Amino acid sequence: MESVIPPVTRIARSWFRKVDQLVPELRRALLLGALYTGAVECLKLGPPYLLKTVIDQLGKHAPLAQVLWGVAGTFGISILTTAVEQRYGLFTAHQAFKVEAELLRSGQAKLLGLGLAYHEDHPSGDLIQLLTKGAGHLRELLWFTLDQFLGASLQIVFTSIVLLFIHPGCGLVFIAFLPIVLVQVHRGSRKLQPFRERYHAVFRQASWEMNQSLTNVRTVMDFVQERREASHFKTSLAHYLGFAGERIRAENTDHRSWDLLLGSARFAVLLYAVYLVHADAMTTGSLFLLATLSEKVVASLFRLSRLYSYLGDSIESVEQLTDMFAEQPSIVERPSAESCIKLDGAIELDEVGFAYLSGRPVLQDVSLTIPARSMTAVVGRSGAGKTTLIKLLSRHYDVTEGALRVDGVDVRDYALADYRRQVAVVSQDIQLFDTTIARNIAYGRDATLEEIREAARLANADQFVSQLPNGYDTAIGERGVKLSGGQRQRVGIARALLMRPAVLVFDEATSSLDTESERLIQDALAKIARQQTMIIIAHRLSTVESADHIVVLENGRIAEHGSPAQLTQRDGVFARMRRLQGLDAQALRA
Repeated sequence: MESVIPPVTRIARSWFRKVDQLVPELRRALLLGALYTGAVECLKLGPPYLLKTVIDQLGKHAPLAQVLWGVAGTFGISILTTAVEQRYGLFTAHQAFKVEAELLRSGQAKLLGLGLAYHEDHPSGDLIQLLTKGAGHLRELLWFTLDQFLGASLQIVFTSIVLLFIHPGCGLVFIAFLPIVLVQVHRGSRKLQPFRERYHAVFRQASWEMNQSLTNVRTVMDFVQERREASHFKTSLAHYLGFAGERIRAENTDHRSWDLLLGSARFAVLLYAVYLVHADAMTTGSLFLLATLSEKVVASLFRLSRLYSYLGDSIESVEQLTDMFAEQPSIVERPSAESCIKLDGAIELDEVGFAYLSGRPVLQDVSLTIPARSMTAVVGRSGAGKTTLIKLLSRHYDVTEGALRVDGVDVRDYALADYRRQVAVVSQDIQLFDTTIARNIAYGRDATLEEIREAARLANADQFVSQLPNGYDTAIGERGVKLSGGQRQRVGIARALLMRPAVLVFDEATSSLDTESERLIQDALAKIARQQTMIIIAHRLSTVESADHIVVLENGRIAEHGSPAQLTQRDGVFARMRRLQGLDAQALRA
């Protein structure tokens, strides 16, 4: 017995510690479950014991009324047991789904709080699957623990005590088989674990392939690869079914050995009990009670053995969830952070350096001053560090060298939520929600319809929105697929303007638009220019001609900066970029 209990105990304790970290309410649920289960299992012992008394009374030709009282007692306890079991079933289901909901809630909050760096390293589809699958596994595991494991464990304990009370010899014979059964269960589970691991690995691969094909569904259709994707997924499912079959066969083989062992234990006890009855050392009622209770113990042991299966299926999900919850946000608010309800938007970069990976700097020695309510353009080749600069300004990352200040204060000294409300970014790939245009524009703050329309007018979006069948109540589909690229950009600009930020950033906002859409965006920029600090990241130099100041980045450093006229006359990097774009235009006209 001692060689078996430690592994079982270690697994149970390890599982409990990890889940308790994720769901603190677990302790209360298990305590109430143990109380409920103890009451139920005690009640379940009543009917068999009363029937044993009835059988013994019939053998002694006791008065019929006395026998009927025993039968009535059996019926009454059975009804009470059913009522308590039904209530416990509701409690079990409620607790299991409550834990799942709490895990999903806290998991989403955790993921949203981990910062952009974490999400750039972990695909959203994998995170969603990790969270939903983990929460589902833990729900099932908690349900099994409350509904099956606690009941089976307490029933074995209570029944063993009763068996010893009925006849110590029979009780000892039966109890002697328990460590043998537990050893077999433990060995069998260890043997089955590789099958479970392969089964889950192939399932993850199949899920990943399905997620990839659906996430990139437009590319699949554009390149007419529906059959190819379906074929790949079919192959993955075939592998999944193959490993599932191997697992089922292995489990069935193991279960047969458990059944044989448990059947042998029960047969040995009954054989000994029959001998005792024949020798008048035990009553017939006691034989009936012993047979009934031994059947219950056999069933309980089989239920108990399933704990390993549930643990084996859920342990990986528990580990992954525990690892996720142990992750620390890359951006942490300082305890002394100060509120910033409204900023002027004066920006200063003081010898800023940054690297995603140690030893591979993306920005080096960047020093720059951007006056409040000015328009500054940042240009340069791809990979020069322009977008990284915006991520630092939005404080999705912190500088690794130097300091970034807004209104003379290091951005790390501002309250994070307050500061981010002061910086609005309109990117090339506008992320819209599958809801109405009005809700997308008003995503950053509560606003009236008039405020939404005013922001849309400034963004040159009101005209096209008003022409839609349902106007601002028009649903735009997932990621805004029902709108054109230019329309999505203008909705994104309206959303940013409604925030009334101190700093407004346009990160390649017109790079993929047609000429007309670009002109509408430029008109929108002209309307709002110099009402707040504006930073424009652009490849198309035509979009930065009206900027007060232009900064040219090369290899993570400032190559030159000045007004458009100054940089053109200087005949440096910016002037060469202008000539290249002019040559491209001439080639297209030719």
